Amino acid sequence: MNTDEGSRSPMATTTDLSSDVNRANIEELQTSFLGKTSEYINARLNTVLDDPVLLRVAIRRCRLDCAEAERRINKLKEDNKEYVPKNEYLTLQQTYEELVKSSEQLKQNFRNAKVEYNGLKEALEYLI
Repeated sequence: MNTDEGSRSPMATTTDLSSDVNRANIEELQTSFLGKTSEYINARLNTVLDDPVLLRVAIRRCRLDCAEAERRINKLKEDNKEYVPKNEYLTLQQTYEELVKSSEQLKQNFRNAKVEYNGLKEALEYLI
């Protein structure tokens, strides 16, 4: 009459059930929060605030995700360090265009001065 099933108390069954639920929750939390909305993360964390094991798992997972995000940010910074930000680019482009106009004006002034110089030089040679 004393079988394993009969000797089990209802409390032991409840404990086993909650332990299985906790294991399932731990496995669920082990999936990455990366890419999830903050509302989703808050909802998940609010459901497990009473369980320190799940909180530790969640914190560990968040730290791993944070480290991964920092690694990705550093990689993006490294990959894009040669690019000029748009606001600086626009300022540099405007400065470049002004310098090109100024250069063209100076070239034209030089040509005019050269023509005048050659004309004066020929006039001087004619007089001498």
